Amino acid sequence: MRWLANERRIALTGLAGSGKTVFLLSLLQHLEHFDPDRFHIAHGARIGAFRELPVRGDFEPLPRTKLRARLMEGQNVGWPEKTRDIYNYRCSFEYSRLNLAGRLWNTVRTGSWLSERVEWDILDFPGERLSDALIARHQSYDDWSDELLSLWDSYDRLRDLMREYHDLLAKPVPPVDVEVIDTYKRCLARMVHNKNQMITPSTVMLGTGGDGVFSRNDVETGGRHRSSGLAGAEFSPLPRDFRGANPGLAARFTEYYHRYRETIVSPLFDAINGCDTLLVLIDVPGILSGGVGRFNDTNHLIETLAGNIIPSRFFTTHVDKVGFVASKADMVHARDQDNMRELVEDMMRIARNKQPGVRRYESFVASSWVSAESVDLDDGGRALRGIPARDHEVRVFRVPALKPDWPADWPPEDPRYSYPRLSPPPLANRFLAPEQRNLDRIFDFIVL
Repeated sequence: MRWLANERRIALTGLAGSGKTVFLLSLLQHLEHFDPDRFHIAHGARIGAFRELPVRGDFEPLPRTKLRARLMEGQNVGWPEKTRDIYNYRCSFEYSRLNLAGRLWNTVRTGSWLSERVEWDILDFPGERLSDALIARHQSYDDWSDELLSLWDSYDRLRDLMREYHDLLAKPVPPVDVEVIDTYKRCLARMVHNKNQMITPSTVMLGTGGDGVFSRNDVETGGRHRSSGLAGAEFSPLPRDFRGANPGLAARFTEYYHRYRETIVSPLFDAINGCDTLLVLIDVPGILSGGVGRFNDTNHLIETLAGNIIPSRFFTTHVDKVGFVASKADMVHARDQDNMRELVEDMMRIARNKQPGVRRYESFVASSWVSAESVDLDDGGRALRGIPARDHEVRVFRVPALKPDWPADWPPEDPRYSYPRLSPPPLANRFLAPEQRNLDRIFDFIVL
């Protein structure tokens, strides 16, 4: 029996460095080169006839071949370069499974298999664009300014990092536009240096069309060459009193804000809400390494993203289910996998509380491209065996135990919460999919 084409639209997101590109590359590799012994999907289903399809939207097609090549270059193997653009990828495949009678009787007879052609339309966008979720939520520049400045003022660390900007706006002689923007970017550069990720407009980090990512040199030069908005139309948040005392500057920033929102932000979040499935990747080891500031930023961005979600209703097609994926699970010892799930479910709870209208939420602990093996030490400690970055020798690294609760306070690079940076194992065979953990469960979540 053959069903009509079943289309799924999937948005893939997560903060910078959460492993979205590797997740997508590995998942597609398993679909194209399906092996039931390595990819165990529900009901003993099978996948075949994988085809890449032309993209239909306004976003760039995913350069899958180029991104995949770096993971399969033998001695030069390494993780793909950071994603800078919003990418679209479409594919189709045959999805066959035993019908109910066949599953009950464990038979494989003619007529006992149900087959359908599944089409996937995937939207993959850099995590830095998530910081614009607050812009997506506010049509008003004034409302955006008030909420963003209030958010930064509510944390001592952020208030200190933004102090130069606040002091400038408090001067009796009003500053000119360029002075305001340059000071704002210097403060954002300090935030980047301190592992914070609430960097908005996101063009400060990425530019508008695949520009170079924010570099160490940008931190040292105070982000001078970055753009806080569109070229020739940069803006920053202004306090209410300052806006009232400087209506000309406030009016220009309001115009630039709306131009940026219409050009960069609205198309992306409209596309997200055109998807039925949203996957949010959470890099638990990376958040712990980044300190409590990164943790707070992550939660604020999740909450703001959830506030922008439009749930499906009756005959409208919007977000129907949201999956939270604790990526890089192999970077945590196998004994702590359940605790890792507890941590990511804490974050999923924030999204569910903000947007309870979504039909289904589910959490996963997954590794897209396994690069570490858990080791039990003689003293009862935990370790990982793998190849460190920029090296070719397998080593063993002691790692901390992962608790089921987030710490109350901790600085960046705290040795109590530090995990090694490992390289992917070589996979020169381009017709083989990598070792993975629980990607098959996520596939079931998308399809079923």
